[in-house]
Amino acid sequence: MPRPYRVGAFVRANNAVMRSLVNAGVRIGTFAVLTVPGRETGRPVHIPLVVFPYAGKDYLVASYGVVNWVRNLRAAGGRAELRRGQVTEKITAVELPAEQAGPVLSFSLHSGPPGIPRLIVRLSGVTSCSPISTST
Repeated sequence: MPRPYRVGAFVRANNAVMRSLVNAGVRIGTFAVLTVPGRETGRPVHIPLVVFPYAGKDYLVASYGVVNWVRNLRAAGGRAELRRGQVTEKITAVELPAEQAGPVLSFSLHSGPPGIPRLIVRLSGVTSCSPISTST
């Protein structure tokens, strides 16, 4: 069984910077801020993520496995908001079965976030992924 992922200082700092920039209306590549209600508190949780465009659709990829934002999104029935720059859209996310997830996972792992240097991706410690398709 793989060791559970623990968020390190680099990822925390990167998340804070990306969340601030996207919330300020700065459009950075395919980065977005996912807003989903917390599964226990119901308070909005804001998570900066990369939206992977693949085969004409957008995908959220849980790069660190089943983490809190994934659990929160599941508890919310897939309903959330996605903010890209100054545009906020309501989405319904659908978790993909393994057969459909494979090509998206392969793409996201090989390409990394669009526009982000490979060194930065390696420093973030990404080891596993689970794609979630989004629709508006």
